[in-house]
Amino acid sequence: MEPKKTASAERGIIPAGLDPATLVWLIVLTLIYLTFELAFNARLLDVVGGAASQEEIDHIEFYGRMLSGTAAALFLLQYLLNRRATSRVIMFSCIACIFVVYHSLQSFVDHVVDSSTPVFRRQAAHLVLIQNGLVNNRVSLAGIDEASGLYRLPEGKAFLAFFPLLSVSVEELDRKLEQAELQLLRTAIEKEVGGIQRYYDNYVKAIETASKQWRKYRGHDLDKEIEKKHREAWGEYTGNLKKRRWTVKYVASNARLSHAMRDEMRKKLKYLPADWRADDEGAVRAAVAREVREEVANQVAKTYRIPLNLSQADFIAAPSVQKELRENLSLPRNVRVPLTAGKQDFIRLYDSMCLFQAEKQLQKYNASVDSFADGGKNAVMGLDAARAALVPPIALFFSLMGAIGHLGKLCYLIAKLCTHGRKRRGLWLLPLGLLVLIWTGFSHMENRVTQSRLYDALQKQVLKNTERYWRTRLILNAIHVVAVGQGVAYPLNESLRIHVLRGLTFGYEPKEKTEREAYAE
Repeated sequence: MEPKKTASAERGIIPAGLDPATLVWLIVLTLIYLTFELAFNARLLDVVGGAASQEEIDHIEFYGRMLSGTAAALFLLQYLLNRRATSRVIMFSCIACIFVVYHSLQSFVDHVVDSSTPVFRRQAAHLVLIQNGLVNNRVSLAGIDEASGLYRLPEGKAFLAFFPLLSVSVEELDRKLEQAELQLLRTAIEKEVGGIQRYYDNYVKAIETASKQWRKYRGHDLDKEIEKKHREAWGEYTGNLKKRRWTVKYVASNARLSHAMRDEMRKKLKYLPADWRADDEGAVRAAVAREVREEVANQVAKTYRIPLNLSQADFIAAPSVQKELRENLSLPRNVRVPLTAGKQDFIRLYDSMCLFQAEKQLQKYNASVDSFADGGKNAVMGLDAARAALVPPIALFFSLMGAIGHLGKLCYLIAKLCTHGRKRRGLWLLPLGLLVLIWTGFSHMENRVTQSRLYDALQKQVLKNTERYWRTRLILNAIHVVAVGQGVAYPLNESLRIHVLRGLTFGYEPKEKTEREAYAE
């Protein structure tokens, strides 16, 4: 028997309550949404703790904004059903809601990133570098236990998401992170050059290139050029004779003509012998060879600003040649590149290159604050770092709010269905009480991250460097709740993703074993 409507409800002043069938339908829709939202939350945490590509991050952001839009649309749907809106109005309003929320979130994130200060961008550049090192286990931080792969566990990933925000106000940040950053940059450089064996191949190639120059300088490896010049010189000589209708034998047998042609040829070939016979092609070749070798030697000597007739070792040791070798091998000025290097000598050469390039790259991170401002030399780098530092915690926050909001709504709808036809004042206190209970419980729970010395030190540093103490306290409490809550909720969320949604990836595939496998370890 349906509950009796009040007179005011009958007149349309107060909407009548939703019927049981509609409540069941809303509960099912909410459960479907929560399944996707919780599964997405697990995947989002995997992205934070993995080396995701920019394309994968774009996919995750797309799904995140779509789910946030859907969350808002579900709230709007319930409101419109309560107001007895038409199907057409409901459909149009929900689609418009998803569209507006999707683009509003994108605009919100862009605004937050674009409005970040140059100081924040500079700090974020340092912290994102360290964050990536922590993700890939290439760096460790004092004060936190990561011996058992903490950063691959949910609470560790949640800490990574908020690490830049917690650390951005640390005093003398660049000095404290310098050694860790150098190590990370060195590792990246080693990967870029292909390791020590590939660099040795580059060394051999550079020495071989310099040795070719030395051989040219000393007149070696010029046979083709000498042969070419000889053919040109001899061809021109015999061609001139033909124009006069003479032959080489005829000129050679005529003393007067032979003497005249010798004088003419010596004007072109300065090293032609004074007793040259007009048919002696070998002497012409020798004169050409000597001239080519001298010309090339002078050219190389002029290029490198060195004297003639240096040995190979002295040629390689010449300052200008060393400069060229250092440039080819990315070495600092104070390093001498040997002609031959033993194993230990080469290792020292390799270490010098890695350290020099790491320090060179670190200079970008330590550049002046002004260079990270809009239009500055490092503006793009700063904006990318700010986005990398801000987007993960923002995405986790909206995902968490969507899940908590709809969990509360689910409790409310179930309670409303169970009490249909009876008095139900104060039902809204049920989801509110559940939220307060969960939030309070997580606020007082601890895990290995929140109990670490590093986490405690970062919190104290943040509170020390802020003028808005209580606002910062609330933010730190929210970070604590997320760090603890993710550790508790992740197994369930990941199970939903794998078993209910059949392994839906949301556009991200971990490069190594799955996070579920890592968690099981």
